[in-house]
Amino acid sequence: MNIKKLIYRKGLPEVIKNLLASLPDPVIIEDTSGRLLLGKDEGERPIRHPVEVSGDIIGWVSGRSNVFPLACLLSYLAETELEKKDLVKETLNKYKEINLLYDITEKIAVCLDLKEVAQLIMAEATSMIRSDSAALMLFSDMTGKLEVISSIGRVSGQISAIEPGKGIIGGVFASGKAEIIHDVGSDSRYVRDYHSNSSILCAPLKVKEKTIGVINIGSEETFHYTAADMKLLITLATQAAVFIENARLFAGLKEASEALETYNRTLEQKVEERTRLLAETNSKLQEANEILHSISMRDGLTGIGNRRCFDETIEKEWKRSMRHLRPVSLLLMDIDYFKAYNDKYGHLCGDDCLKKVAKSISENLKRPGDLSARYGGEEFAVLLPDTNKSSAVIVAESIRSAIKELGIIHEGSKVCSHVTISIGIATIIPEQGSIPTLLIDFADTALYQAKREGRDRLNVFG
Repeated sequence: MNIKKLIYRKGLPEVIKNLLASLPDPVIIEDTSGRLLLGKDEGERPIRHPVEVSGDIIGWVSGRSNVFPLACLLSYLAETELEKKDLVKETLNKYKEINLLYDITEKIAVCLDLKEVAQLIMAEATSMIRSDSAALMLFSDMTGKLEVISSIGRVSGQISAIEPGKGIIGGVFASGKAEIIHDVGSDSRYVRDYHSNSSILCAPLKVKEKTIGVINIGSEETFHYTAADMKLLITLATQAAVFIENARLFAGLKEASEALETYNRTLEQKVEERTRLLAETNSKLQEANEILHSISMRDGLTGIGNRRCFDETIEKEWKRSMRHLRPVSLLLMDIDYFKAYNDKYGHLCGDDCLKKVAKSISENLKRPGDLSARYGGEEFAVLLPDTNKSSAVIVAESIRSAIKELGIIHEGSKVCSHVTISIGIATIIPEQGSIPTLLIDFADTALYQAKREGRDRLNVFG
């Protein structure tokens, strides 16, 4: 932060000049190099106070009388400007992360081969996070070990299989908790045959609280992986685990289908029996396909609709509302200061928070046709077909109040001691030729305004 840029912002110099003129004695403002920015140097200045931003001094206010309030004002303005820049940066990074994860999901969702799924996950993980090597390992019931399914970079042949609980990777599998190890060699769990990297990032693959494997990324040189890297890998691991389980299910169904075909060929003369078996198999396949489709439309962490489910539903409801000239409403909501929550309590607590918030949102929807979905990260969406603006506001307020009443402690929040949400509301009667992104953009604009106005509140577009 530059104090010169701060005091010469549009409208601010006049305010500061008026404030200086109101003081009984001359006051000057200078930068850290002693260069005069405002005021007139008239010799002795016994009182001198720093202008600080996040502990760093960016300038000085000096005079013969009390200049502390002016120094405090400039420090406050500087901190506000810095927070604005940080918020813009955070929002941009989160947008990139959400888009990236959505693209990954789209790629993996169409693949049902286990090795292909694993290879896609490895490719995407290493493209997002700095690494020299990476490996995805799944637990085998046959061997009782973690076995490498896919790897990228230099991975020692000696770690093709790892016992649960042995080494850092085996420890992460046993505990079910992700870890960052900046210096592998100094870790008490270090095993030479198991670890060829200096720094690693390791996350468990979980399906319904059951750990099925691990994904690890490593750097041959010592590298400081960040909490953001960890969050990204955990999010990817959460999605990956669902698709891996789907691939396993599909493989099992495929094997069952092949076995059934062989059996039917050997019993060709038993037409009646074969017919019965085929009908049974078709029923199971239909059920399995329904299960697979349901899984593909559910968020792996919270159990509510995922982004794919939301995109398909809003397209369908948009067309229906256009045909019948009925309003459709959208609520976009964001957990306030969720990054600070994760930083303070850890990602496992963060995941638990997301689950509770998602459950509360769903419980406040009364109609079967209303949809709750995880839009991405800590963002959620509620689609309300055939709902006008006033009704949408009622639903939004009930959700906001319910989440606040959960009483989830959040010491990192700047608006409340408990977890809160901000909600943007938009309502449209679709016109011919319009597209659903119009409604999404309006709701997103309203959400951004709610954040600007202080968070833990609603904002209606238009």
